[in-house]
Amino acid sequence: AASDKGDGASPRDLWSACENLGILPEELEPAKASVSASVVAPALAGLAGLRVSVEVPGESGGGGLRWEAGGPAGDDPLLLPQIRSYAALACFLWDNVFGACDVCAAAAVEAVWLPVVAAARATWDAAITAESFREAGDYAGLLEALRSLEADLAGRGLLRPGDGCPLSGHLCERLDSLCEGAKRGYLAEARGLIAGRYGRGDGGVVLVGSWEDSAAVAAGLLGGSQPEPVGLPAARGGALLVSSVAAEVASLLERAMEDAGSCANPVLAPKLVEAVSDVSLLWAHLPALLLRKELCSAAHHVASYFNDTTHVVWTVARLACRQHGLARRCGKAAELAAQAGRLSGAALSHMEGQVAGRAEELELLLRGGGIFRGTHKANRDARAREALSDAKGKLTRLAGTWKSVLQPEHFARFFGAVLEAACVSVYDEVTSADDISVAETEALPGILLVLVGDGLGPFLDRRSPGQPEGPRSGDFLAPLLLERAPSFRKLAELVPMFTMGLQEIEEEWRAGRFGGALTADEVCHFIAKVFEESPLRREKVGAILGRG
Repeated sequence: AASDKGDGASPRDLWSACENLGILPEELEPAKASVSASVVAPALAGLAGLRVSVEVPGESGGGGLRWEAGGPAGDDPLLLPQIRSYAALACFLWDNVFGACDVCAAAAVEAVWLPVVAAARATWDAAITAESFREAGDYAGLLEALRSLEADLAGRGLLRPGDGCPLSGHLCERLDSLCEGAKRGYLAEARGLIAGRYGRGDGGVVLVGSWEDSAAVAAGLLGGSQPEPVGLPAARGGALLVSSVAAEVASLLERAMEDAGSCANPVLAPKLVEAVSDVSLLWAHLPALLLRKELCSAAHHVASYFNDTTHVVWTVARLACRQHGLARRCGKAAELAAQAGRLSGAALSHMEGQVAGRAEELELLLRGGGIFRGTHKANRDARAREALSDAKGKLTRLAGTWKSVLQPEHFARFFGAVLEAACVSVYDEVTSADDISVAETEALPGILLVLVGDGLGPFLDRRSPGQPEGPRSGDFLAPLLLERAPSFRKLAELVPMFTMGLQEIEEEWRAGRFGGALTADEVCHFIAKVFEESPLRREKVGAILGRG
């Protein structure tokens, strides 16, 4: 067991020489106890002040490892320099005390490395608080340095896969716990707002934005100077009426993104951006779950939820644009865009479901059964008038509800779809007859006037959110609504045609006085239903089609 020169063998040489003979774990206990008492314990007693250096052997020999134990605890909770120094001490002990066999490696890990893992964990758990974690910016570097250090120790044989004692793993868990805690704080606040107040209808409403100049808005919307947005239309004209809960959730989203932008810790910042995404996802599901029955039937609830979700969507979209660099650095840009899309889908699905339900109700009322046939008879006339009066009443009530809640462009989009469905039903029923008798041409204009005689006035009687006083402040809404419900104007243009002759219809068409809602084909279709076949009819139809 002695070297050729007769020098005393190191403990490692002795263990290596005995390796083939088999080493029992208990035979290493004296060496472990000696290392722990004389080296490890003093070093770890002052871990924060530990400094280790390696002296290069000189000509006269010597050299080796020197360390200074104790010293002030210091203000640095990360301990990276001290852990690096201790790793050098561990390598020295591994190289000079323990052997390379599995039993020796296990003993070295237990005696030398596990104590520093326990000491560092205790220091980190106490020192890395939520406050200090938010302000420190070098945790990502610490993780990478620890992983590199552990890889080096594994390469030397001291650490092996499955030892279950990586410092980097514990630090990563600690940091993840703090990150999740910060994110859960925002989620808990949002859940409290939604479940605690929104589901019960608590809180008031607030106006977001202001009523813009109606002429400028009308020119932009109807003239096509502003492109049709994807998903939810922006509130480009008028103010958005939202619940105070939705306003607070939007404020919470902004606060989370601001925290992420000002956070010095690159490990925490992505979690704060993720909080924005998770709160958005919470809004997409929880309110709809709490108000499931109301969103299936109540027009006011559906419109209010749509407004609230629109506000949240545009808050997320605005934050994603304004903090695009931050979102991209955190790898969350695509996720934020996806959440905005999910929110848009949630809002639109409920609103479009409401539109479809209301339109179907009106179609059932106005279609089928020949409701506009034989209207020259008193009972048929009364039946048709009653149906149109009922339809107009339903439309007027729906318009009053939605107009007082929805922003003008949203109102035109959704109410216009319901109004269009009703007007298409009436137009198709009137013009689908094989022929319209003279007596019916005298009765139908008065019947149609029940629906269109007052124009759009009954549907626009209520003021939109934030709309100022004054009779002309909402004038742009009528053309905006007609863009969405062109069949209303078709019915209005159809009424005077019943009292015109062929010559007058042609002259009105040539002069462009029909208003542009009816096409040449539709005018000729009307002529074919009302007027008998004759050379004059063929002449006028040809002239109108030629002009068209």
